[in-house]
Amino acid sequence: MTGTSTFTVTADTPVNAETIRRALEADQEFEAYPQYVRDGVLAMAPDMPAALADWLDKPATIENVARAKMAFIRLCLEKGFVEKLVQAMPQALIKSSGYTLEEIGEQMRSAFQDIVEQGDEMVAQLVAQMKAMGMDDVQVIQQNPELPDSVKKAQREGWLTVGKMLLLFPPSITKNDRE
Repeated sequence: MTGTSTFTVTADTPVNAETIRRALEADQEFEAYPQYVRDGVLAMAPDMPAALADWLDKPATIENVARAKMAFIRLCLEKGFVEKLVQAMPQALIKSSGYTLEEIGEQMRSAFQDIVEQGDEMVAQLVAQMKAMGMDDVQVIQQNPELPDSVKKAQREGWLTVGKMLLLFPPSITKNDRE
């Protein structure tokens, strides 16, 4: 399956390893990732339902989505995703970075660990920032130009959970860069 394939998510679509895999494979943003990144994330799809179990059925609030993202990052650390990712990096990319393979791995592991360790504080700051701006979860989702219409529609219809958000827009949980 590629990003050009279709994957329809409804209120009745189950959130399980198969639907997560299908959603990832159908996502255009995911398709743009380097192959070694896609392979690493797809390899974790079978473990994602259990790792995210505490969040999948909760409403897709900013706090719940952020906490699910933290759970995914913990899964990445537990499954050795960083090590696998670094080992699969093209040699040209490694050479152009000016760092050794070990240094790149340590920097990435450290970044993921920092996110997990600071997760509660980061989530609290995000929620406080949102409130200080006078925005609620509905506004944040409805006014976010990066979110697809399917996410906004699911929210308006009242069935947007963290799990459905993962299926409708996988990067909401699986994208791990610090932008």
